[in-house]
Amino acid sequence: MDHEIYETDIYDKTRIRHISILCDCEHPEHQFILSYFVGDKTEMFMDIHLADRGFWLGLIYAIKYIFGYRSRYGAFDEIILNADTVHILKNFVFEFMNQPTTSNTGADACKQCLGWKRVANSDDMESWKYWDELPDQSKIVVKMGLIKPIECPRCGGTGREND
Repeated sequence: MDHEIYETDIYDKTRIRHISILCDCEHPEHQFILSYFVGDKTEMFMDIHLADRGFWLGLIYAIKYIFGYRSRYGAFDEIILNADTVHILKNFVFEFMNQPTTSNTGADACKQCLGWKRVANSDDMESWKYWDELPDQSKIVVKMGLIKPIECPRCGGTGREND
């Protein structure tokens, strides 16, 4: 098996969805995990396994690091993904991008973010709701990274008016 999709619960109601991807060589040191909070379309996290080289080789790397040695090529490893795994990964990211955002739409919804917990980093700091509902062809400034969602300063990212 080259992948596994699973969910975990943290705190009281927060769910995290994960996909674990294993290299085609099936070596356990060649893997990564993508994760996101269900209902939050602002961030996806990638955890990459760092290969364990053993004590003595690790000690040599540590000594080189202490004395400032850096390879001019950087530190690289690879993960080989076959077409089926890429398709599964694409579907996982697509699922993340198209999930409904959880928001607080009740009477106590924040007046600035409208319960969406995030606002745009624009001068007006309008609710991220308006940017999220734009058609894809109109989201060019979002895709370019010029407009990004940030935590609502009024409610502190809770989506509710502060009491």
